[in-house]
Amino acid sequence: MPSVVREEFRCAFEKGRVIKVMNRVLVCAGMILSVVSPGCAPSASRCAELVPANAAQVRPGTTPDGASACLARVGDVRVIVEVQRNGLSWGPGRTWVDGHVVPEDRVVLAIEEAKGRIAAEKLGSRAKGFIEGAASTLTGQQGQR
Repeated sequence: MPSVVREEFRCAFEKGRVIKVMNRVLVCAGMILSVVSPGCAPSASRCAELVPANAAQVRPGTTPDGASACLARVGDVRVIVEVQRNGLSWGPGRTWVDGHVVPEDRVVLAIEEAKGRIAAEKLGSRAKGFIEGAASTLTGQQGQR
């Protein structure tokens, strides 16, 4: 323990001010933690509380900007929630739905829109595959005649 701290404790103990000194130590420790910890990421369990309720595969990660975030999937839709320190706890910041920043009040709607877009893309690629398969089958049958 540094000599300054030791001296502070000795003086406080002699004068009966131990509680005030302990409060100073705790405040200093809190300030040190707040300076040191901004770069760390929340735990996976804390991330589960910050992302939409029906999300799966929740894990800590980073945003496209490189900030701490929680990553999740809702169906085939990728959701990223930036996390920010609120004192000693984590709180949500910006939210990305399939690569686009979305206001907090539109997250659920944006997820549903992205699900619909992805389903349409899948259906379109299946239809294209079906049409190409049918066309190759027809051309193969015409070549055999």
